[in-house]
Formats: sequence, C-alpha cells, structure tokens
Amino acid sequence: APEFVMPEDHFTQTVGVGLQVARSGYRLALEAAWSERSEWQPWGLPGSADYDPAHEDYQTWQLSLSKNWYLRNFRKIGLELDWSGGENLDRFSKYQFGFFGGTRVHGYQIGKVRAEEALSAHATYGFELGNLLRLDGVADAAWATDETSGLDQELLAGVGLQGTFIGPWETLVQIDLGTPVTGPDDGIVAYVVFLKLFD
Repeated sequence: APEFVMPEDHFTQTVGVGLQVARSGYRLALEAAWSERSEWQPWGLPGSADYDPAHEDYQTWQLSLSKNWYLRNFRKIGLELDWSGGENLDRFSKYQFGFFGGTRVHGYQIGKVRAEEALSAHATYGFELGNLLRLDGVADAAWATDETSGLDQELLAGVGLQGTFIGPWETLVQIDLGTPVTGPDDGIVAYVVFLKLFD
C-alpha cells in the first residue's frame, strides 16, 4: 500500500547465555538472549498494531531435552522436547517453523507461521554410518501460541526425510524434504545443500 512505512535500517545487539548438560545419551539445554535495536521508529500501516515502542528491546529463551538410542546395524532413534518463549516479540523476532527457524516443523515454509511461544516434539529414526552417510525419517509437532494472530496452541505437524552423504570430489551433500501433515500450510519443501572445503 502507498501509505505503508518501511522499518528503519538498524542494528540489533544480542547478548546470550547457554547451558548444556549431557549424560548417558540425554542432553538438557537452556538458552536465553537479550536483544536491543539501535533504531525503532513507527513502521507499517498508520494505526497498525504491528508497531509497538516496547519492541525495541526483547528477550527470548529456549529449553530442550533430548535422548538418542543407538541400535544394531548402525540404526538410531531420537526424541526431543522443546519449549520456546519470549517477551516483547514482534514479527521480526517471533519464532518461525521453517528450515531456518529455531523451532523447526518439517514441511513448513519460513515465515508462514510466527509464534510468541511454542511447545514442540521431534522424533527421528535413521541410519548412520560414521561421517559417510546419515539418513533419517523425521516427525515434528509444535503447539504454537501467538496473541496477535489468534493462535492458541495451534497444532502444526509435518514429516520429512533428511540426510547427509559424501558426494563427488569430497563434496558434502545435505538433503532435506518435508511436507505438512496438519496446520495452515501445504505442499512440499525441499532443500539441497552442497558444501566443499578447500585446503
């Protein structure tokens, strides 16, 4: 819209702290971060609730518990539970559920759903042969809450296949495929990444 005001260019300074404890295949992780924007002027449509002066500073925190079981014939099972929350989050700092989000649900596009709080669960079953080959079937579920968009423990779920293997010329190839099972998204999301290290 012609009256839409773009956000001002700015820097965000973030200070974070994390704690991890691992024992007997269990891993407990706690992370918290405090962020401050260098500039935070009104943006969006005039009178819109998207802009709030209080969002100049915001906090995020995450708690996760995971466990891996290693079986015969190079197989493994993994389970993980995560809780993510924050304060003064806006559309640029809320949790997202795509490939690059901190609370991933396979099959969801980045930016499709944003949430102030999420409880998520992840299960994997796969095959791992050292650094040569890793292939996992994945199931993800998240219960997303966001007051602005009206989400109240909205269930997002997806399944996928992810793997890593060594390609030609010692190239590391990573594949990731996913499709939503329930929630406000559909279709298939696919990522293929090639990594090459040079001496």
